[in-house]
This record gives sequence, structure tokens and C-alpha cells, in this order.
Amino acid sequence: MGKCLFFLAIIPALVSFWGYIKRQERWSVWMLVLSAFLLRIGVAVMDPFLHDWDERFHALVAKNMMNYPFKPMLRVDPVLPYDYTAWCCNHIWVHKQPLFMWQMALSMKIFGVHEIAVRLPSALLSAAMVWCVYRIALIWTNNFSIAYVAALLNTFAYYQIEMVSGKECLDHNDLVFTAYVTGSIWAFCEYSKQKSFRWAIVTGCLVGCAILVKWLTGLLVFGGWGLWVLLQKRKGISGKITAICLSLLPVLW
Repeated sequence: MGKCLFFLAIIPALVSFWGYIKRQERWSVWMLVLSAFLLRIGVAVMDPFLHDWDERFHALVAKNMMNYPFKPMLRVDPVLPYDYTAWCCNHIWVHKQPLFMWQMALSMKIFGVHEIAVRLPSALLSAAMVWCVYRIALIWTNNFSIAYVAALLNTFAYYQIEMVSGKECLDHNDLVFTAYVTGSIWAFCEYSKQKSFRWAIVTGCLVGCAILVKWLTGLLVFGGWGLWVLLQKRKGISGKITAICLSLLPVLW
């Protein structure tokens, strides 16, 4: 099944390249997103088991969250004594922020308790990053070819594909965090282009999601945003500060 999906992913990739030659911009990028999703689903079904570090821990806590969403537990009924200071062998498991495990729990609730359901949210968000990378590059360079190549490289990013499979250390946690941080940068780029407060709020929501996956490093976008405001030489600076304040509301909430 995984190999079939791998070969099937070639078709939208070739269609995308044809669309790029014909300058069908949006259509060609959406074909890349489809190709990326098929590739990532392919690796998600190839290993019918959970990998040792750290996927099995994340999956077990997410499975328990199906019944206890606000009480992350590694072992629901700890029959044997345990060391509460040991992150790997505890009862209440607070080693990671909960959002990515909530996503896995929801996926398993809908599709059943199996490896593919565990990996599906990562596959979806990883594919969505292709569009985000394309828009970021297009807004800042105003060059379709550069933006398309950036999206193409993200589509076939090998390490990212491995993380969807759960093979690499920190697996879904790091991938989902990367997706939300990339999404926040994309939303900020849309704001810088359109000057709409709506995009400022979307940026804040995505930053909040990133924090709920891997803590305060999710605030990364505000460093670039602040620098961008300073470079405006006071041109409409009050509106830009208002936008930053609006974006912080969902983060603080």
C-alpha cells in the first residue's frame, strides 16, 4: 500500500510541473500539496508498528486522552510502583505540551486506534506546509519560480517525510510544531501584504497552537514582526502595533 501511494504521488507531481511550465500558478502548487500528502500517507502506512523513540509514548498518551482529554496519562492504572520524576515511565505524563496528542486522539477517535490514525494529523499538516512555504516565498520575492522551487523542495523534504512515519526522534511533536510555526509566519506574511487585522488574529491563533505543542519557541514570528515594524520608519506604525496587540490576544487566552 505504501509503495502504491509513493508511485501514485508521482502523478500529481508531474501534473504540477506541467502546470508550472504553463504558468498555472495556484493549480500547480495545489498539485504539489496533493503529491506531498500522498507521499506522507505512503510512509505512514509502510511501518505497521510504533517506533521506539518517541512515537510509542506519544501514541499511548494520545490513546488515553481519548477518554481523559485533560489528564495526560502514560499508564491509566499504574499497578506497579513508579518514579514520578521519570518522564518515560510515569503515571501522569507532562513531558510534552498536549495539542499534538489531542490531534492524534481525535484522529483515533474518528478512524480507529491504529498507526495510520496516529500519523494522519502529521501528514495533513506537513502537506499544508507546502502551501505555506509557497506563499511566504511568493510574498517576499514576488517571483513565482522561486516560490515554486521552495514549495517543491518542501514537498520532497526527506527528513520531514521520515518524521511523519514516526521513525525520527520527537517525530510528531517536532513536525506539528514546525507546521504551526511555519503557518504563523505565512499568516504574518499575508498580513504584511494585505494589512488586514484578520490575518494578525490568525497569526496569533497559530502562535498559540505552536506554544501548545512546544512552548515559548512558538513566539518566533514576533521577532521578525517587530523588526519589520521598526523598518517601516514610523509609517503607519500605530496600526501595526495595534495588529501585534490583536495577535497577542489569542496567545494570552
